[in-house]
Amino acid sequence: MPDPDYGFDTLDERTFRLGDLVKPGDVTEYRYDFGDNWRHELIIEAAEEAAAEVVCLACTAGAGACPPEISGGTGGFADLKEILVGPPGQAREEMRAWAGLGRL
Repeated sequence: MPDPDYGFDTLDERTFRLGDLVKPGDVTEYRYDFGDNWRHELIIEAAEEAAAEVVCLACTAGAGACPPEISGGTGGFADLKEILVGPPGQAREEMRAWAGLGRL
C-alpha cells in the first residue's frame, strides 16, 4: 500500500506493466528498504515478452555485488567494510561472522 509519509507518487502495480514505464536504453532508480534508503540504478539493456509461466523479473548480473541485508544503509555498509579490512580483533571477527564470512 502506498505510504503518504514517503512523499512521492505511486502507481497501482495492478494496472501497469514495467514495459509501459521503461524501455531499453532507459536508466531508472529502484529504492529498496525505505528505512535504510538503498537506491539502485537500473539500466534497462533489453526487454522481451516473458513466457506465460514466468511471474517475476530476472537479474542477469550483479550477483554478490551488494551489501548484506540489514547492514544499516550506506553509512553502516561503509563501517562494515572498514572493520572487515581493519586490524584483527573482536569487532572484526563479530562482523565477519555476522556477514557470513566465517573466521579467519
